[in-house]
Amino acid sequence: MKRICVILIVLLLLIGTLSAKNLIINFKDGTQVIYNLEDINYLFFEERTSKFSTVAGEWTGDKGVQKVYINSNGVYSVQLNNGYSWSGSVKLDNGMLIIETPYPIPIEYFLNYNIPIEVAKEARQSVPRPDRWLFNIYSNGKVLRGQKETFYLTWSGNDLTSTSSKTRNSEWLK
Repeated sequence: MKRICVILIVLLLLIGTLSAKNLIINFKDGTQVIYNLEDINYLFFEERTSKFSTVAGEWTGDKGVQKVYINSNGVYSVQLNNGYSWSGSVKLDNGMLIIETPYPIPIEYFLNYNIPIEVAKEARQSVPRPDRWLFNIYSNGKVLRGQKETFYLTWSGNDLTSTSSKTRNSEWLK
């Protein structure tokens, strides 16, 4: 994208020098900036990095999860082993990466773990908090290591008998 912008500006400057003395840039918000081409001595581009650029990429490592994709804008997509997926926003809090399952929890999430649909519907109403990963970032953004806060269900036939929450260690690799 940066290369395209550089090429576009260089082409605009070349075309502008042949046909006009001004370079006009219009921004999305309606702002217009006019440059006199005779006054431009050099151009430089500042590369901006996102606070999520270190963790952007494809991740693996948790049971039931096939892949997790995180982009540099802080948006993630989880693909479960059953083919279902969901997206959300990654949070950074004091250097800790936080990824949460959306709430209310999608029925397909439960089906990924072979939970009967009747139990899944009942659990969806009674589970107080969805899965949540709390990671520290290691190895220059190649390893996420921390805790997964999750819930466990017990059921008999098609009846949910109890829900509980637990925390376990979790590690994802890029």
